[in-house]
Amino acid sequence: MLDLYTGDGGDVTIPDGVTKIAGRTPDRLDYNAPKGAFHNCTTLTAVSIPAGVTEIGDYAFCNCSALGKASIPDSVTAIGKYAFNNCGNLAGLKLPRDLTSIGARAFDGCTTISSLAVPAGVTEIGEGAFYCCNALETVSLPAGIAVAEESLFEHCVSLKKITLPAGIAEIKQRAFKDCESLAEIVIPDGVTAIGESAFEGCTSLVSVKFGKSVSRIGESAFKGCAALKVVALPDALTELCESVFEGCAALGSVAFGKNVSRIGEAAFRGAGLVSLTVPDTVTEIGDEAFADCAALKQLFLTEKVNAGWDETIGCTGHSVFARCTALTEVSLPMRQVPDSLFADCTALKTVLFEKGVEETWNAVFAGCTALENVIFSDTVRKIGDGTFMGCTALREIDLPDSVTEIGFIDPYGVFQGCTALERVRLSANLETVGRCTFEGCTALKEMALPDAVRWIHWEAFSGCTALRRVSIPGTVAEIEPGAFDDCPNLTVEIRRKKPLLFPGKWYKGMKKCRLEWKG
Repeated sequence: MLDLYTGDGGDVTIPDGVTKIAGRTPDRLDYNAPKGAFHNCTTLTAVSIPAGVTEIGDYAFCNCSALGKASIPDSVTAIGKYAFNNCGNLAGLKLPRDLTSIGARAFDGCTTISSLAVPAGVTEIGEGAFYCCNALETVSLPAGIAVAEESLFEHCVSLKKITLPAGIAEIKQRAFKDCESLAEIVIPDGVTAIGESAFEGCTSLVSVKFGKSVSRIGESAFKGCAALKVVALPDALTELCESVFEGCAALGSVAFGKNVSRIGEAAFRGAGLVSLTVPDTVTEIGDEAFADCAALKQLFLTEKVNAGWDETIGCTGHSVFARCTALTEVSLPMRQVPDSLFADCTALKTVLFEKGVEETWNAVFAGCTALENVIFSDTVRKIGDGTFMGCTALREIDLPDSVTEIGFIDPYGVFQGCTALERVRLSANLETVGRCTFEGCTALKEMALPDAVRWIHWEAFSGCTALRRVSIPGTVAEIEPGAFDDCPNLTVEIRRKKPLLFPGKWYKGMKKCRLEWKG
């Protein structure tokens, strides 16, 4: 056994009779002490290993930065971890015929190896074995490999083609991350799981063919695959994890399998989707799952794209379609419309609430500056804070009599900043006008509040500078501070006889208003 080489380097021939080139137990007291026979031998330029050697141990040639040639006999069956790590000049490597295992990080940083044939007998390749082999262009894995280990070919930026064996069952995290030249990949039918970031940053990847057994695709698995055009997901797949296809700017369409039930946070954020039909098998969608899909023009939703956390009716996170700037119209089938669902969809013009919609959560259409037409069904009963905030093209709104509440106490009014809003027809059964509901609606000139109204919250009409007349019922229980602030020309008509004592809970909200009593 060759334990430690102490020569001058250069072209070295290891003598016959040696059967193992040893790795060594690291010295905990001396970090720089050699961990292998030739570890840190920076003057070594070539090595010839004799027939009869069966093992090249851990760290054997690690950091031999000048090593340009290594002749390895077919008798070698095992190459240990870090064996040729950071041998940046090593080129034209031929692996031995009888090899069965390659250790973790064995060829990490071998930046001049351009091609590699892994022998048929190899059944184990450790994690990161070919990490950062920058010149490696083609590689074929043998049939005995069952797992593509973590970071196996990560940052092999020249890798153009990889053939995965039929018997492989798992592709682990970061296995092909940042393989920038890889153009296509065929996932064999035996693969059941693709790990986190497995193909993240493969910017030339155009085509992925999934095997029929893939049941899980991990977080960020194909994130940043900017050239990927079409994806057809297998029926075995039940979950799409977070950011799985995020930033896939050329991805124009996706065919979901029959059993997908969960789409994770930011799964398709920034993708190039043009048309999307959310399958009715999906019961959970994470935050911003389809946000920033700037090419999305057609969208078909199901009733399970629903706010809340009840999986029987669906549970959807916030901002799922936010900033989808090509969308022009949407139809809402769900019972509860989730927070910020279409926030900042700046081309959106028409919204239809289908029968069965009961309430919107907060800021659903906030910042939809082109929104002109909103058609409500007669099942809507509550409109959440900030739902239409900043919809500057909205000129009129008709609320059905089913609505009892618009906004509540958050300082984001339902119609806050809708500067073109001129006409509002309120529900006859409206009980609450929430905080800042019409704040800054500078085109609004008059308003008649229905008899059912009991509460007018803070700043409800603040800054409505064109507002000249508001008619309110005399049965209002409370008008909160600032309700009519900065309405310089406003007269408030109160539909009741003037009382002997001014209602105390009205005073702060109306102290600057001109009043008319109509009893």
